[in-house]
Amino acid sequence: TFNKQKTNMTIGRFMPFTQGHLNMIIEGDAPCIVYRINSSKSDEDTSKIKVKGKVVKKDEIKHAIEYIDNNGDGKLSETEKEILKRPFTNALIEKELEIVKQTNKKYFVDVIYVANAYEAIADFAYKVSQGLYEPQYLMCGDDRVDTYTKMIESDKPWKTADGHECENVLKGKMTVNIGKGRTEGVSGTAVRQSIIKGDKSAFAKIMPNGADRMFDDFVAAFKTFRQTLSDTINEYINFTTLRDYITESVIDTTYKP
Repeated sequence: TFNKQKTNMTIGRFMPFTQGHLNMIIEGDAPCIVYRINSSKSDEDTSKIKVKGKVVKKDEIKHAIEYIDNNGDGKLSETEKEILKRPFTNALIEKELEIVKQTNKKYFVDVIYVANAYEAIADFAYKVSQGLYEPQYLMCGDDRVDTYTKMIESDKPWKTADGHECENVLKGKMTVNIGKGRTEGVSGTAVRQSIIKGDKSAFAKIMPNGADRMFDDFVAAFKTFRQTLSDTINEYINFTTLRDYITESVIDTTYKP
């Protein structure tokens, strides 16, 4: 057990969890609770797609399919990049994280699945309030520093998903830390490219030890997703009139007392 030891936390969708994420955890110099933001059921209904509040255009889906079929050659719009973040189900990422956790027990306290970032920090704060952990760092990417700093420095109390409440015991005791920053050449985009290209060697270099053996699982997920996109194009003539679609799985940092 890591009780009463300095303990870190990190939050993310991890689509998928890369060596860069693991490096960040290691650079925190303390064991870490990993909070994974699961996709909602509607997010995983990949038969229809919406990105950032806008219905995806038929041509954007076609272009995403062409990108997959051309082994990742060509340029994508920001919306098309978002489309290609969606093949990985909760079950697939949970399987990967379990492997990574077991392979790197020294650095992992636990992996906990949540709906959003607020839920993650509330859970950690409540555990701290119960004397389970001594908070040290919230490890994150440089694009999340400001948001998470405001959250952990708030004067408002926390309320967990199961109704437990506590004062903000993190304020003044926990800081945001990005470690050494992003690992060059390691990103979710690079992983997805290696999968699309069928480059098992590149995949293994980007993924943590143990997760490299899941290459075939990730390739199969992309093939299934590509077929789903194709079915979507074929099934709907007037795509923009759809009302049922998946919403983007973004990290929800909205304060929800």
